[in-house]
Amino acid sequence: MINYNQFKRIKELQQIGTSQTETAKQLGICRERVRTWWHKTEADFWSEERKISGDMDNYRAFVLDLLKICPQIRGTNVYLKLQENFPSFSVKMPAFYKFVKQLRVENDLEQFSKRLTTARESLPAGEEMQVDFGEFRMRTMYGTWIKVYFACFVLSYSNFRYIHFEPKPFSTDTAITAHNFAFKYFGGRTKKILYDLDGVFVQSENFGNIIFVKKWEEYVRKIGFATVYCRPHDPQTKGRVEGIVNFCKRNFLDGTTYYGCDALRYAALKWLDGAGNEYVSSGSRKQTPREAFMQEQKHLVPVHANLLKPKQKIIGSLGNNTVHYNGKQYELPLGTNLIMSQVQVEEVGDELYIFCTETGDLVCTHKISTCDNWVIKLENQSSQMNVSPEILKKHFPNDDIFAKFFDKLKSQNSRYFAKQCIGILQAIRHYTNEQLGFAFEHCLKLDICNFSELMSFLILKHGKNLAKAFLSREKIYYYTKRAKELEVLYADR
Repeated sequence: MINYNQFKRIKELQQIGTSQTETAKQLGICRERVRTWWHKTEADFWSEERKISGDMDNYRAFVLDLLKICPQIRGTNVYLKLQENFPSFSVKMPAFYKFVKQLRVENDLEQFSKRLTTARESLPAGEEMQVDFGEFRMRTMYGTWIKVYFACFVLSYSNFRYIHFEPKPFSTDTAITAHNFAFKYFGGRTKKILYDLDGVFVQSENFGNIIFVKKWEEYVRKIGFATVYCRPHDPQTKGRVEGIVNFCKRNFLDGTTYYGCDALRYAALKWLDGAGNEYVSSGSRKQTPREAFMQEQKHLVPVHANLLKPKQKIIGSLGNNTVHYNGKQYELPLGTNLIMSQVQVEEVGDELYIFCTETGDLVCTHKISTCDNWVIKLENQSSQMNVSPEILKKHFPNDDIFAKFFDKLKSQNSRYFAKQCIGILQAIRHYTNEQLGFAFEHCLKLDICNFSELMSFLILKHGKNLAKAFLSREKIYYYTKRAKELEVLYADR
């Protein structure tokens, strides 16, 4: 698929009598592509453009998820993953590449394909953090030597730092723990974080198609930041944190006696609260890191406290509306599996706390079972899972049309409000925000704000295929009948 400027140029050259071969040379594209569009009109071009955009919008969330986890992933690998996960995927590669390129620009997910050889531009507040590991030999209080390991975190805009120490080389688990402490220390996270291609995070580079450590990939998905993996010792891309590693060795660890890892962590926090975050490097802004951080902190993305708690397990399958944990099935409130696809489980004492991964809201609690029963039933819990309005509103931030629809939905369907919300959440997983926006407008025009009217309009505009993924045959039949009535209604207008 060519762009509009290329199509316009083809038509201009055609009018002045230029041959197809010469046109292809001037535009730098193949002759077959010029021949495809040679006799087509502008209306044909926009029709094809809308068709391709509509097809790719169905896969927007899946592609964006891949790009956030690994921005440098190749377009070919994304295309193959779409074919593996969606057998019906049939978008041609040129149109796909155009869509992915636009998606990268819209979400600031640039692809690091070459080693940078010039100084990087200064980044806006809250945009980027850099992380690197270091090690240092320290003298203990008994006069012997011991090696300690540390992770350095630095915010690229303010140069504000955090350091976490471990007595052993970092594993994926301890690296995740260090990130949790860093997010608490900073009061949030940046949009993306830069790393080395370290074995703690990456199993194999696989010729550009990076294979992540499973636990690390799940953590990145849960917290929601983008990751970029650089070559080791690369000062052009992540020299800031490499400098902080040396700064920590020279200005804090050198000459410090080791009294244990906990004492070292406490001493590091005292040092960071004082000289560690007051030092202004040459060539940087004249503010101290602490002063610049006061501005940047407002732009950091908050991380819900429940997502940072240790001893949590992400469970992504809620089959039969139960959670499988330590060989038992714990029942969830009715409708939970319709609202969310995964939950977090935290064991505290003899109780099991189950949270929604999306909002951090508590779903229910269970006493940890020691009996032989396979399924553990809920006790003293409501029979219906209540949907927090924040779950719905999170998908439509600053959307006035949805806000009006939501208020009408609540007032017109007070008795079945929770069930209506469950249905809308299911629709959100299969339709784009733009498609749903038109449906909300339709409901507001007729002053019929409920899930049935919403689905009838969506079936009218987009057919039944998407609805089949989450609705029964009987419900689709009912909504299709209403869709035919709406078709007559719109035809009369």
